[in-house]
Amino acid sequence: MEQYYKLSEIIGETRGIKLARRLITQACKTETPVLIQGEPGTGKDLVSKIIHTNSSRADKPLCSLNCATLDKNALERELFHTEEGFRNIFQQAQGGSLFLKEIDALSQGFQVKLFNKIKKDLFKTGTSTNSLIQQVRLLTSTEKELERLVRKKQFREDLYYQLNVIHIYLPPLRKRIKDFPLLAEYFVKKFSAQLGKRVTGLSKEIFPILRSYEWLGNIQEFANVLEYAVNMVEEGKAIKPKDLPGQILKTRGYDIANEILFPPKGIDLKNAVKKFERNLILQALDQADGIISNAAQILHVKRTTLVEKIKREKINSERFKKRRRLHKALGKRKIIT
Repeated sequence: MEQYYKLSEIIGETRGIKLARRLITQACKTETPVLIQGEPGTGKDLVSKIIHTNSSRADKPLCSLNCATLDKNALERELFHTEEGFRNIFQQAQGGSLFLKEIDALSQGFQVKLFNKIKKDLFKTGTSTNSLIQQVRLLTSTEKELERLVRKKQFREDLYYQLNVIHIYLPPLRKRIKDFPLLAEYFVKKFSAQLGKRVTGLSKEIFPILRSYEWLGNIQEFANVLEYAVNMVEEGKAIKPKDLPGQILKTRGYDIANEILFPPKGIDLKNAVKKFERNLILQALDQADGIISNAAQILHVKRTTLVEKIKREKINSERFKKRRRLHKALGKRKIIT
């Protein structure tokens, strides 16, 4: 029996995750193509499964194909080959959903073929009426910004607009610091139940360590760390730093100082520090979508302190709110089902 995936498995209350849940809810109610964007480990596979198992196609197959893992011949065969006794991925997904992962990995030639395939074969004319019947619900994912690739002529504009109808962006874990307690509680309960082990929670000293780590693997890495901790903690005890994997304790976060290359001819320290601080403020505002209180939390300073620095540097924080307004507009857009 196929596993049923629930929207409640998308954990968090930060703005980006709340918007993603709203769009996922709408995607479950329609046949519209969906593009899921996010870094590795942010949950793109889970989102595809939630959309499919909560849609009208739940009793039909969900087939997936990673476009980045196959060579040219294998990809050609899986996507487009037709011969007696062989079913390509579109045929396997007949009546259900097809999830094409890392769609940006397709060459220009394959992009043309896929676009033509979608236009020609994704629909058929009904026998009793002239209405179009969708043969496959198309879901795609990418780790990159396809719009930027379109501008660089690296991804076809016509295919982009064919795929990008409902765009679901899954923010990286570093933009979800406020969700850490909820996520940690969820995974501790999940893994302790699986192991039949009683764990009373997490000690307070755990969270500064979790917040300082870089989390390149995002939610997947976070889940792995909590599963390890549940295995290591004593029965009936709370998880403490000693229960975390060694790499978490050793790294203790990303040291940005390691990225600075000292010039052979020396450096104007005062000027360099000033530029470095300004750059960090700009990056924090960008990450926080222009919300000063969130940027202050990222930089571990008081909001009033950051406001003073922004005024002193004559930084316009409003320009970073463009993405925020765009996300709000997407969230309010009516989906016709």
